[in-house]
Amino acid sequence: MNSSLILQLEMLYLFSNFPRILCLPNYYYLIMYAFRHVTHKEAEYRLLKSRNIFNFCSSMKICRENAYEKYGPVFSFTMVGKKFTYLLGSEAAALLFNSKNEDLNAEDVYGRLTTPVFGKGVAYDVPNPVFLEQKKMLKTGLNIAQFKQHVSIIEKETKEYFESWGESGEKNLFEALSELIILTASHCLHGKEIRNQLNEKVAQLYADLDGGFTHAAWLLPGCLPLPSFRRRDQVHQAIKSIFHNAIQKRRESKEKYDNFLQTLLDSTYKDGHSLTDDEIAGLLIGLLLAGQHTSSTTSAWMGFFLARDKILQEKYWPKLPRWWPAILFLRAIRCVSPTINHRLKDSWIERLDFNPDQYLQDNPVSGEKFTYMPFGAGRHRCIGENFAYVQIKTIWSILLRLYEFDLVNGYFPTVNYTTMIHTQHNPIIQYK
Repeated sequence: MNSSLILQLEMLYLFSNFPRILCLPNYYYLIMYAFRHVTHKEAEYRLLKSRNIFNFCSSMKICRENAYEKYGPVFSFTMVGKKFTYLLGSEAAALLFNSKNEDLNAEDVYGRLTTPVFGKGVAYDVPNPVFLEQKKMLKTGLNIAQFKQHVSIIEKETKEYFESWGESGEKNLFEALSELIILTASHCLHGKEIRNQLNEKVAQLYADLDGGFTHAAWLLPGCLPLPSFRRRDQVHQAIKSIFHNAIQKRRESKEKYDNFLQTLLDSTYKDGHSLTDDEIAGLLIGLLLAGQHTSSTTSAWMGFFLARDKILQEKYWPKLPRWWPAILFLRAIRCVSPTINHRLKDSWIERLDFNPDQYLQDNPVSGEKFTYMPFGAGRHRCIGENFAYVQIKTIWSILLRLYEFDLVNGYFPTVNYTTMIHTQHNPIIQYK
């Protein structure tokens, strides 16, 4: 069955109940401590006229923008029996990002999405204090000394990957960069043993596992016999097996290496016990896939914006700006949307323009802490932020030396709002 049709069938089931907006007054400072003392004012808000999931998802952005204009920075809607409350703008977003885990529990929201992909015993499948210990272990391997070594690795991987492109042609930029992000991240973060096993078949396994991050996986019980769920679970076991073999060989060799696998093998919890092989494998999966979505999407969007503006392409090829993808930050279920926060006319002058120079001047939102949050904030802040900078800038600094990029017949991709990270429709680019 066509994968697009499968997605539509799954999502039609998911969104069988049409949302309605529940308006909150603008007195959003009253919603501290998980909104326990707010009286909701209910208002009907029609989102869509058909049950087509693609229409629904694209309408959601418009809905949120319109709701912000009509109701203010805090509003809610009900979907599949769950109430979603949006916190838009810097001041409202602070209520989520500055909250304590006991007030707004992230594990309750993210666990259903991440546990089938990463595995049990890591990330949002464990109590927050344990997860914080695991994050601390990972942070020790994300340092400047490591980043300096990563540059040459990423450069070599990028040049080798694009040798197959030839001197000119048209290619799917998003697919290419998704594959390259996996290859470079695996080499830098996992080490040679695991990177050397990354042939086309294994790379496809990563892509299939990455496909487990869907709206359906987040909202629906994992026991449902959906094709995407079954494929995700099968691939998870296959990748875990690869990691278990690498872990076993490293333990048997007694040789020390300077990479994340060694970092996790040497790490211990506060009580002194070491990570299990299953925990190490789960953290290695999370380390790779947690940033793969945003980095590949960011890289692709940057390519199309530069292809559309040749002056910008020539001006910035030595040092590159970053175009930030969109993802929701959620808690129980309170949502902050960079998609909207990065477009609010109350905060941004050139809110719809790709203009990196605006960050060289006095930033109009420099005093608003959560207006610009490409890497999240608070407990949601991405620990791989600096690695993402190194990875994307290195890749594109090489690409712009290899090729000149153009849009195909002037086509600039539209946004695919059906994906968890907002990717591109038909991301074909021309190069020479």
